[in-house]
Amino acid sequence: MQVERCISYTMAGRVCLALLLGLNLAACSWTVPGSARATPRTGATGSAFAALNQVPLKLPRLTPGQACPLSAESQLGPHLGTGLGSGPVYIFSGELVRSDPAHSNKVVWAADPSYSGPIRIRGGRIDAGGQLLLGGPDNNWRVEPVKTVEGTGLYPELDFLVSHSTFPNVPAGWRMWPSATYVDIPGCYAWQVDGRGFTELITFHSLDLQQLPASSACPVSPQQVAHNLAPQYGSGPAIGTGPIYPLMGEMQEGVLRYPSSNNQAYKGGWAYSKVLWMAKPEVTGDVLIRGQQIDGPNAIGFGQSDPPDPELPWQIASGGSGWGSLPSTTRIRAPGCYAYQVDSQSGSELIVFQVIGIP
Repeated sequence: MQVERCISYTMAGRVCLALLLGLNLAACSWTVPGSARATPRTGATGSAFAALNQVPLKLPRLTPGQACPLSAESQLGPHLGTGLGSGPVYIFSGELVRSDPAHSNKVVWAADPSYSGPIRIRGGRIDAGGQLLLGGPDNNWRVEPVKTVEGTGLYPELDFLVSHSTFPNVPAGWRMWPSATYVDIPGCYAWQVDGRGFTELITFHSLDLQQLPASSACPVSPQQVAHNLAPQYGSGPAIGTGPIYPLMGEMQEGVLRYPSSNNQAYKGGWAYSKVLWMAKPEVTGDVLIRGQQIDGPNAIGFGQSDPPDPELPWQIASGGSGWGSLPSTTRIRAPGCYAYQVDSQSGSELIVFQVIGIP
């Protein structure tokens, strides 16, 4: 199968991080052989999935205004990093799925050594109408594709049993499947993962940073002096409309300037700046911060590791008093217009800023 020859993943702390930070898998063909015509499951494969045929798809339905219940990450070990899910099945790069009517998202599903049976994955949008479609080279679901995007057939479900793809440095006993997830409408979505003896829901809010039209000005978010929001913070600009703000002391009028003469401002090809995240007292629970260049292809990285992390998780305990704060590092590798997407129990917000001074 062509995908087995052309997929390569570097697992330096996180499976599929390279998808976001520069590895191009567009040349891989993920169309399942024989999917052009409906064929019934037969033999060992059909028997393996018979136990799951009676499990209904039961996705929750959020009420208007209800926040998206983001699934927490699980730490899976030094060669695997973190994945969404509570096990025994996990998804890598699921938190990076973007809504895009013209492109699907490359993700990886994995089953830990405690489970060797069949896996069925379905999903949908849970805060309104909207499809979640799936594809992958090891999918045993044999019907006409619902949609084809960039040559990839997309289906309402994935049926996994045996993995035919190889990944370096994966601990013994793990099964891993490269696959595609497609959502064309921004919103809150859930995958339902079924296996023998378990059903699991993994929920996420799509990453909804749309590209700017060519030659458009960067629509930087409003700023205000941080200590005007809370006296314990400094005089730097707090950006956005809240209830969560990044405090970026090096920013002036929506522009983050990197001095090209300061070699210490760069690490591994990434410029970095310190950012203090501020959250109003009413914000509690899980917060997920992600980002992307919106006038180009580059990601925002977080932290001091190389390569940096593609997202910044933050858990704010309930019952506290006063503002929450989280020191962090934002990593940028090229000038341009960038946006954070901040998802929390309070909703989803975009914070836009401009970067200059990087060679």
